[in-house]
Amino acid sequence: MEHKRKIEKVVTKVSFAEAEENDLIFWCEKPVGDRMKEMLEWNKKVWSFINGNYPKTIEKTGGKIMKSDTDEDDF
Repeated sequence: MEHKRKIEKVVTKVSFAEAEENDLIFWCEKPVGDRMKEMLEWNKKVWSFINGNYPKTIEKTGGKIMKSDTDEDDF
């Protein structure tokens, strides 16, 4: 007995170059503040994986640069 799925299965196949281009477009459309926040989160994950802890000085430096280089209020 077959039942109708609530969510349809969807698969989109793209080349690696197309996926890279889509990623670039996605991140370029994000505001600077969002990109910086994601970059800092990624840094936390990498540093935590490598050293087991995250140096807070990186976040402070990134935050100062982000606030000084943009005209808009990012936070």
